Amino acid sequence: MADVAQDSGSVEAGRDARTSDAGDAGHRGPDGGKVVATSDGGGTRDSGGGIDGAAVFDGAPGSDSSGASSSATQLILFGGVGPDFDLSDTWSWNGSAWSAVSSTGPNSRSSAASASLQGNFVLFGGQITSETCANDTWSWNGATWTRVSSTGPSPRSGAMAATLGDHILLYGGQDADDNNLSDTWLWDGSSWSMLAVPPPAPRAGAAIATLGGTVVLFGGADANDNVLGVTWVWNGTQWSMAAATGPSPRVGAVAATLGNAVVLFGGRTYDDGGSTLDGDTWTWDGTSWSMASATGATPRTFAVAATLHGSVVLFGGLGVDDATLNDTWLWNGASWATSSAVGPEARYAAVMSAL
Repeated sequence: MADVAQDSGSVEAGRDARTSDAGDAGHRGPDGGKVVATSDGGGTRDSGGGIDGAAVFDGAPGSDSSGASSSATQLILFGGVGPDFDLSDTWSWNGSAWSAVSSTGPNSRSSAASASLQGNFVLFGGQITSETCANDTWSWNGATWTRVSSTGPSPRSGAMAATLGDHILLYGGQDADDNNLSDTWLWDGSSWSMLAVPPPAPRAGAAIATLGGTVVLFGGADANDNVLGVTWVWNGTQWSMAAATGPSPRVGAVAATLGNAVVLFGGRTYDDGGSTLDGDTWTWDGTSWSMASATGATPRTFAVAATLHGSVVLFGGLGVDDATLNDTWLWNGASWATSSAVGPEARYAAVMSAL
């Protein structure tokens, strides 16, 4: 079953060049292409559109793909794009405060994929420069980083990863030539295996999270820069389209599991007249989407989100007027509240998962 672009407009239509001092190269966006001043992963501008960042995914890039384990004691955040350059620092959130825990490990990167497995925070790939993506796999055990694999999926940024049972599922992303990908892989803690299954259309910059025995994938941008607004579900053996209605088509949203629902926030929506930063919150109950709140955390794209101690924690991203953010927000299932905690440097296109 094919994805539907829902006349959401093309990311390409609003793309303009943005350079970031990350090696004077700027950053490609998970939607496919060049550096962009409006985000979907990256820049943000009330009128222009374009994807500059990368995904989270988590997250979305940046989405919580860890399955929201009730035994988690902290959230681990790594890397992303800062105001001046790509970052390689590691931070921990304990439920009330941020702590810097490492300045060594993987080299600086953005738009990597992450999830937690067997007591380790696992990071794959990401964008190294505007023309280079990585395909290495790293593991953080709570004290040190270890490079555990340099083989598996091809180099990419903006892939989506989530924990399901005793494996991490990784899907899609974008290679260094701006080609969106649609392959599905499993990480068992020591090696990657590619699955020969019919996939959703190629995409990057989607939101992903685990719910029960499924992985939920929403939105993103396809190979033609069309922004998507359908929901796909992985049940452990195959992908299936689960819903064609719900949140507006968008890229750069984040998702995390809270209780019996997936919580989705933010992103960027495109139309023929430009683009809009989203600040709405939706929940997926396994069957359908419901809007939980139209306001709360300020609108943003390519933030990171993960669940800890009964709250979804949202950090950073790109906000209005291309502002790189460093604020922390908490969703308790009914409303958003901002935290006064001082933490990581402002950034977008980082990764964060529970550990």
